Amino acid sequence: MDDPRVIQLRDEREARRQLLRELGCVVAPAAADEDEAVPPRELDVEAIRDLRRRVRENPELWKPTPPHILGSQPTEEAVDRLLSDVEDFLADPMGSLAEHRETRAATDEPFPLPERCQFDGYDPVGIPIQMGRTDMQDGDYLGWAVSWAASRVYALRHRKPRLPQSAHDFTYDLRSRDDVATVGLFGDWATGYYHSRYIAKHLASMAPDQAIHLGDVYYAGSPRELGDHLAAPLDGLLAQCPVYLMNANHEMMHEGIPYLDFIRAKHDAARQPQESTYFCLRNTHYQVIGIDTAFHESGRHPDTQIQGWLMSRLAEGRREKKINILLSQNEPYSKGMIQKLLSADLREAVLEQKLVDLWFWGDEHYCALYGPGAAAPFIGCCIGHGGYPYPRRTRQELEPPLGVATLLWGETAARFPKHIARSRQDVGNNGFCWMELKPLEVALTFYDWRRQIRYAIRIAVKDGGLILPEVLPTPSSEEGTCNHG
Repeated sequence: MDDPRVIQLRDEREARRQLLRELGCVVAPAAADEDEAVPPRELDVEAIRDLRRRVRENPELWKPTPPHILGSQPTEEAVDRLLSDVEDFLADPMGSLAEHRETRAATDEPFPLPERCQFDGYDPVGIPIQMGRTDMQDGDYLGWAVSWAASRVYALRHRKPRLPQSAHDFTYDLRSRDDVATVGLFGDWATGYYHSRYIAKHLASMAPDQAIHLGDVYYAGSPRELGDHLAAPLDGLLAQCPVYLMNANHEMMHEGIPYLDFIRAKHDAARQPQESTYFCLRNTHYQVIGIDTAFHESGRHPDTQIQGWLMSRLAEGRREKKINILLSQNEPYSKGMIQKLLSADLREAVLEQKLVDLWFWGDEHYCALYGPGAAAPFIGCCIGHGGYPYPRRTRQELEPPLGVATLLWGETAARFPKHIARSRQDVGNNGFCWMELKPLEVALTFYDWRRQIRYAIRIAVKDGGLILPEVLPTPSSEEGTCNHG
């Protein structure tokens, strides 16, 4: 008969491994030529103790990628307490696994939508709705803490790569049909949640000429998360059209390695031309330019070589009277302030030379469309509401800094209309943007995760610039709707 203590240790080891698998943070082995003093392969109590020691000796091991759950400016003491908590979580793997599964609503029965609220593509068996899920929200301390600690152990064992080079100067065709280029845009999407999977399914059924994810694979851009939360849900879309995947701070928690590995793995010159973390898509009338605001510094675009590449693309587009559409993971401005990305890094291109006509970003979790202002002379749009389970926003919360821009429309609905029983009204409505680029018009349609139209606007192209309509379209219900798409 096995010793009860041996059985308990075996059960605890399996529970810890299962917890790590479900959090997407199994730590990969070190390369053969790396320091033998790095933490052990498995994330366990000893690995965390070693990490705590290293972090105390060198705070730079965490400052570039601070723990999400501690806010934007955590102290060294707060980080040490978090790692102490992770020790406790891993010392009680059975309890921690049960806690995590409760946030995932793993034991809850799937919620069937009422018939009147069902939508095209609704699949209650293949993509069940788990109404009680709370993982990845601000209260999910265990998930954020353990996944962050695992990413720091991974970073100790892996060197940050160099960005790939390109024979095409990262410039590719903006694909179109009948002189109309369609682009599916979605950001902060890769969570594995049911609403994320529905968005991917809708985009595949709509068959865009190309699709672009503005970045963020949760929790921490690990190899398992790249597979489960990004590659698998996008499988149908990847088979149909080029899908460009932008870099973000969560991908960089694992040094960008799993993300860049996936870019390389999916690369095909004809079907999936993307080669690096930034790109320019061009046709006769438009340029769609994605930049990397995470690789060199989170929220910034400081590298002089890539700055030169961007300036050349924007200036070339302006000379040829093309509309320049910029995409970034990070925001040029938020409710509180103008960010350094706009005021410093891209000041010459955007504020002085006014080379950007339309700018999409994510990172902040909401959806809003903004008119240009003196300090932001472009049409702006945040679409950071793809998959992250974000708090519902009010119109006041979506207002930009005074004098910077003008709020044209913002998503203020909950994920479900209030007439759906058991639905949480404090969680915001997830969705995506469908962009049609025509010779004389940019058409933007904002869908939610149930493919209900939330807002649609047509922006005229005239003399190489964009002109908003004098009378704005009427938005959909602030409470959300059913069968409106």
